[in-house]
Amino acid sequence: MGPVFRGIDPTAIRTALLVLAVVSVLGIGLVVIEKVRRAIREPVESTADLRAAFREAFEAGEIDEEEYRRALASLEKSASTGGEPRITRF
Repeated sequence: MGPVFRGIDPTAIRTALLVLAVVSVLGIGLVVIEKVRRAIREPVESTADLRAAFREAFEAGEIDEEEYRRALASLEKSASTGGEPRITRF
């Protein structure tokens, strides 16, 4: 039994695979660039906004008291280090 690609030039196969790899890498790069651009355009939520959102979730029963306290502690820690928490969506 002979080679599977009998009659096909190996250079053509390598070239086709190389083109496929380059197109795949470019496609993935475009997706990543678009996600980064979208994340940059979205507004950053302030600590006060986040506290209000956690309070609303707690009052609505979406999170329990322990989760609420952990969220507030995390926000306090973030505020004490001098920065606003940055919330992005990827």
